[in-house]
Amino acid sequence: MTTDEGSAPISELDAEIGRRVHQALWDQRMTQAVFAAQVGMSQSSVAKRLRGYHGWGAAHLIRAAEALHTSVAYLVGETDDSAPLRITPDAPIDV
Repeated sequence: MTTDEGSAPISELDAEIGRRVHQALWDQRMTQAVFAAQVGMSQSSVAKRLRGYHGWGAAHLIRAAEALHTSVAYLVGETDDSAPLRITPDAPIDV
């Protein structure tokens, strides 16, 4: 996948993350400016990521999930359940 601004190709994963973040912002009625402040990037940088002109780094992805009250698994498309993962100390771990 390439962007229409002529920048370097972006991965399908980054595009999916952008779509899911955009949908979560819409669902929560959160502006890009508020989201940007919560994840520590500029509104312009958020807009470029949402449109697929820039990729999502691990640190931004984690902060995005926290700001949107969801999980990284949801944002990367591993699940369609947008509820955040809850891990308790007594929960069994599948390996």
